Amino acid sequence: MIESIQVVTTVGATGSADSPAARALAIAQALEALLAARHDDATARFDAELAAAAAAGRIDDETARTLRWWQRASIRGAQNYLADLLPGVLHADDAAQRRSRAQTELAAASWREARDTAAQLRAAAAADVHEATGTANAAETRLRVRLVAVPRHAARTGAASPTATPNGKDIPGDDHSATPA
Repeated sequence: MIESIQVVTTVGATGSADSPAARALAIAQALEALLAARHDDATARFDAELAAAAAAGRIDDETARTLRWWQRASIRGAQNYLADLLPGVLHADDAAQRRSRAQTELAAASWREARDTAAQLRAAAAADVHEATGTANAAETRLRVRLVAVPRHAARTGAASPTATPNGKDIPGDDHSATPA
């Protein structure tokens, strides 16, 4: 995976060099330059075969020129397609990475809260056992507190529920679904 692409851009009338549009344009231009600089052995072989066929009289010069034209047009089309596609793919990847980090941070916060709550419950239960039995050490009573972590719901945190689909709707029929389908 490409960690980052650094390119120098000039700021035009459309906005800052840090804008998504400027970044996409810079990436497309860099990709076009890389693709144009690429040596293509298959194209060289194609040209040699056409030249040999024309020299041997198996193909006329006009047909050879037409085939070369369309072969080059095909390559340019693929290059343009990649140059148009890649900035959007990289932007989508960045957005997905940000969402993943946010979900991980939310899960870590929920886990910390659940652990803290369990510790408080254990302490409260130990105090109750001590009060009820006069036992100084709650461990002597084999006190057990089971921790069940329940992630915060979107209504409390403003974040998507863990069972939400990309459009933000909960998955219908999921046991953890917070809202009806």
